[in-house]
Amino acid sequence: MGFDHTLRLRNESGKTKDFAVFQRHPAVPKDGLALAWFVKTIHDNAKADDSSTFQWNEVYSFVWSQTGKLNEQVRFESSDEWPAAPDAVKTSSTRTKAGDQVNLVKSGNAYTFQEVAKPQDLSTKGLAVLGDKSIVDYEVSAGLAMYGSPFFVVQAEPSWNWVFTPDPQYWIVATTQVQGDAISATGSSNAFKVDFSRSADVTVVYNNKNEFSQQ
Repeated sequence: MGFDHTLRLRNESGKTKDFAVFQRHPAVPKDGLALAWFVKTIHDNAKADDSSTFQWNEVYSFVWSQTGKLNEQVRFESSDEWPAAPDAVKTSSTRTKAGDQVNLVKSGNAYTFQEVAKPQDLSTKGLAVLGDKSIVDYEVSAGLAMYGSPFFVVQAEPSWNWVFTPDPQYWIVATTQVQGDAISATGSSNAFKVDFSRSADVTVVYNNKNEFSQQ
């Protein structure tokens, strides 16, 4: 089975570095957080193998976690994951079947996803988390994962509907963060946008001036 995208990184900086791949989507809410989606430690002049290669398919899922108040210091670790598909229009996700929307509710002391009894027409190929009135302010966050790893989350609120329109742009940055950490504005200032428009398999070089370039 092939992959939708393959990113091969050549570290020519002279030092072992950690690198994070993250996503930006033009239409996302400003109060949400992009996460360090995939992180790898790559040695200087490492050979081109799995240790220096990021690969993924554009397969979505809904995620949530009881983070408390969401901020850039939060490390998001998913508590549950349900499959999601933008093309499954006006269809609820279940634990085993992808839809374009899901309910997030609090039952007793625990949060959980539930099926949407009457799926809404989102009027776009979006993905929606529908927040129940049982949600407590500043207690839980929800968002999306791709290929099994969360990449974007927002603070959930009571009686809250969040619609996300997928339009992924892929970026890479040298980092000290781990997977699930928020990518801050300062932390992404030297990030490099990876161009997959000509090929699904690309190589990016990181040089001794701490600069990226695509081959």
